[in-house]
Formats: sequence, structure tokens, C-alpha cells
Amino acid sequence: MIATGPPDELKATIGDRLDVTLEDPAALPAAMTVLNTLAGTDPTPTGADGLSVALPVAA
Repeated sequence: MIATGPPDELKATIGDRLDVTLEDPAALPAAMTVLNTLAGTDPTPTGADGLSVALPVAA
């Protein structure tokens, strides 16, 4: 899902963390690298299936 809107509205919608779910578990290392580069913080694997990570959203 891709969301659109002003930053304050999007932050209010997603709260204090962004959850990302991948289709392919093999993509997890690359996704974590990209998310770290974009956010400046390490995402946390959250799904037992190896498909989900969470990333804190700065206020």
C-alpha cells in the first residue's frame, strides 16, 4: 500500500512506527539496508515469517 498526503497527516495515520511487509524473505537484508539508509536507524524484524520489519518514525 502506498499512502499520499502531507507529512503531518501521514505521521498521524501511521503513528510512531512504520511496518513493512515483504513478499520474498530473501529480500529482507536489502530492505533493511535501504530502510536504514533512508531513516538513519536500524529496522527491527517483527514477523516470525521473516517478511516483516518495523521502523521508528521521527516526530
